[in-house]
Amino acid sequence: MNGPLLWRLLLAHFAADFALQPDALIIAKRRVWGVAIHAAIVWVALAITLRDYIGSRTILIAMGALTIFHFAVDVGKTQLQKRAGRESLWLFLGDQGLHIASMFLIAYLLRFRVIRIMPAALPLTLAIVAIWGGPILFELIRAEATGRHLAAGATLGARRGRLLSLVEGSVLFAIGLQFGWFLFGLVVLVPRIVGWFKGRAVGIVPYCWGFAFGLGLVARFIILKG
Repeated sequence: MNGPLLWRLLLAHFAADFALQPDALIIAKRRVWGVAIHAAIVWVALAITLRDYIGSRTILIAMGALTIFHFAVDVGKTQLQKRAGRESLWLFLGDQGLHIASMFLIAYLLRFRVIRIMPAALPLTLAIVAIWGGPILFELIRAEATGRHLAAGATLGARRGRLLSLVEGSVLFAIGLQFGWFLFGLVVLVPRIVGWFKGRAVGIVPYCWGFAFGLGLVARFIILKG
């Protein structure tokens, strides 16, 4: 397995699928042209993370194959969502599973291709998953558990896009990664914690805190072991 290549691919994927997919694009993806725009962003993200190897025909073919496959999977997911009439945890997991599997396959097929390690790739990838992916995942889990399903094509990005939530996730990930920034973390989190104990609705926020902090710890462990 080509580890350095895999982490570059994963970083590009999660950046394009979460951080670079605003509400307007989520809505546009209800139609094929919106999915095409998203796929183009995926290609650009891949081009950025693999910019040192963009002159290689093998890398260009891999980028093209991943982009086309991403487009096909997202079109299929959109059609299934329309039939179901709601957002689905299982469609989300299946969609991400197929994308990730395709990147593992490429990393395996190109296992002899020398790619330099990008030290920032791992922590950045986990940070994006923690800050953007976590809230979506837990929102979908809650929807499945309560039966209060979200409408098909719902702008889940609106739930992950609140500035305070992004800051909280970022700070907790940084605490897990660096075991520092505690004062900054307290300044950001104390108001939310006080509101929590006063009985105000906080929904899935505590789970997202743990998810972000946990991925920060995972990133630190992997980096130290390396």
